[in-house]
Amino acid sequence: MGQRLKEFSGIDPFVIDQSVTVEYRRGHSPRREEVSRYATELRDLDGTGGFLREEDPELRWRRDRSADAWLLSLDNEVA
Repeated sequence: MGQRLKEFSGIDPFVIDQSVTVEYRRGHSPRREEVSRYATELRDLDGTGGFLREEDPELRWRRDRSADAWLLSLDNEVA
């Protein structure tokens, strides 16, 4: 929702996307491979962690302007 706020109000919010790794359907999420890539780091953080767009070490997410930061988790199943 925050990313749409600027369109309607002119306010430029800080947007955190916490849905990119959620499995709405078992075994399927938009960025499941990212969870695998960062699994070791996520385990060190008790299963959940995030990063800012500028902190992406591989430059993969820096081009994605839909959010300023992402939250990834090892626990992604929707009950």
